Amino acid sequence: MRILQTLDVSANANGNSLEKHLDKLLASQNLQSTSCIKAIGSFLRNHRKTIDEDDLSNPIKTYQTDFTFIKEDIQRFRDQNMNHECFQVLHPWAYELDSVDFKYIVNNSLAQEICTKLGSSLDAQVFWLSFFKPQKACSADEFVESLRQLCEINKIQDFATQKQGDWQEIMVSNNHVFSIDDDADKIIKIINEFVSEAMNQNGYCALQHQLKMYQTQFEETCYANADSLGSAYVYDTNPRMEYFKNSPVLGNLTLKDMPGKDINSPSTMQRKEMILRPTVLPEKRLKLKFESVDTAELQNVEITFEGDRAIFKVGEGESNHYQIPNDKKLWETQFMIINKDGQYYIRDLGFVHTSRVKLDKRSEIQIQKGSIVDLGKVVHYHFDKATHTAVPNTAPSETFYLMRPGDKNYDCDAEDYPHLRARPTWVSADENVDNIQNEINVYADGQKLIHSLGRSMKRDI
Repeated sequence: MRILQTLDVSANANGNSLEKHLDKLLASQNLQSTSCIKAIGSFLRNHRKTIDEDDLSNPIKTYQTDFTFIKEDIQRFRDQNMNHECFQVLHPWAYELDSVDFKYIVNNSLAQEICTKLGSSLDAQVFWLSFFKPQKACSADEFVESLRQLCEINKIQDFATQKQGDWQEIMVSNNHVFSIDDDADKIIKIINEFVSEAMNQNGYCALQHQLKMYQTQFEETCYANADSLGSAYVYDTNPRMEYFKNSPVLGNLTLKDMPGKDINSPSTMQRKEMILRPTVLPEKRLKLKFESVDTAELQNVEITFEGDRAIFKVGEGESNHYQIPNDKKLWETQFMIINKDGQYYIRDLGFVHTSRVKLDKRSEIQIQKGSIVDLGKVVHYHFDKATHTAVPNTAPSETFYLMRPGDKNYDCDAEDYPHLRARPTWVSADENVDNIQNEINVYADGQKLIHSLGRSMKRDI
């Protein structure tokens, strides 16, 4: 409707209102979704119930899938002991844009910084922003899965199979993460290899060309034809890129007709979890339990990680090892547990709502450069400076944690006091920003071993 308003095109044709027509379709879709949710939820509420194809005929038809796909999904959630109530949350098919809060997306957009880091390769920029949106890091398995999907789109599946071993080695050496800050050159090299192979084999590449994947013409409707568009616009059943030749941006696009043999060749685009074996098995399993949650359906849900995998991802997306559906606050992958050398590490991958680790009073943690500390859900402080007189050498224990034990890149200055500096990166909307210190500085000048921090004026900070 926004597009029609911008083009000044009438949303009524032959007495029919397009807006009412769309509202009717959306209402019908919501009813269908409610019915499907109840059908699938019944199998999670009763694990003894046999998964029968006839009972799932409506979800199969509505979601345009097959029985095997839905059966595997149900069995997966059964294995996770997922609460059936998590499936009773119905999200609308359409949102009123004027009431959607875009502040997280707008204020945290890193697109320009990403393009600068990948500046020597437009193909790498297109790849990253297409698959990972404006975020600066992603889990390595999702990076490799995106490469596999690109190979499927470009019909070079043999290249993905050939490179799988090399890609897995890079995943391990990168600690299972690809970062724009640390791996820009590596990302560019991998994408350049893909583009070269795609062009050599087929003469087209989805990162460089708009692919025409149909061989039919568009049929008109009463809402989009010569009568409804009026004399100001031209209606064509066979759109061509030459319409945009005078546009400074769209004029650079190239439309490629995908050959019939490629169109008819199936591409497997379903995302699945990646299983990677660890080099060392840990002595203990890891259990996570939702205790303090905003989403009541997740209360007391337990996740058990046996340690038999190198990574274990948790989030809303289907490529996670533990998938939590229908939770608006969870990112595609919210966080992942990394099993490295028999030890467990957690890495936050949340974009809007970050993952936080809360320490009890018996524990201490070494603050390293780059650490973010959440103070009582009021303010997040980012420690952007941490200098030492000498390289820290305290060994980790059950009560003393090193977040990045492999990071030995410490800033040392033997001629000055050790110094910590932190600046706020986020302040709660319920808090008065003027009450928040713009900067925290701690100097280890020998006068105090402990610095207390809090609201009271009696505190050191």
